Order: sequence, then structure tokens, then C-alpha cells
Amino acid sequence: MRPQFHFAASYADARAKFLAAALDAGASVRRLIHPERGPDGETLAVDVARLGPTTARRVLVVVSATHGAEGFCGAGVQTGLLAEREAPRP
Repeated sequence: MRPQFHFAASYADARAKFLAAALDAGASVRRLIHPERGPDGETLAVDVARLGPTTARRVLVVVSATHGAEGFCGAGVQTGLLAEREAPRP
């Protein structure tokens, strides 16, 4: 993994990187927008990226954080996994 490409110093940048990686990976993305704005006026949201069939009997749910510095770390890991994942196994 090339962390310098996946980790961000701001919420807006981390969100943009995650969404770009999810869309590039072919994930379906759902954005749940919060009615308030962030401290820098940015949009606040929960972004859900889904890979694989919607009829899957088993799923893996990965959540990074809800606020603060721990969110940047989790978002960077998730972005890296989406951007640099291997092709699906048969």
C-alpha cells in the first residue's frame, strides 16, 4: 500500500479520496448527508460503499469512525484497500 496517496489531513480531502476510490473500484455508493455543516463549511456525511452482489448471504461491514483523528486513519485504510485491492477471486 502507498499510504501517501490514501491518507488525508482534512475531513473533506479524506471523504473525496474515499469516494473516488470507491467509485473507481465499481462500488455502489450511497451518501447520507447530515443537515449541519462542518467547522470549515464542508458537507458532513456518512458514505456507504458496497461491493459485490446485493443478494449476498454474508457481508463484511467496515466502519472507520464517527469523528476526530481516528476517522482519518480508518478512512485512509479503507481508501487504500479499495484503491489497491486485488481482483476478486473465483
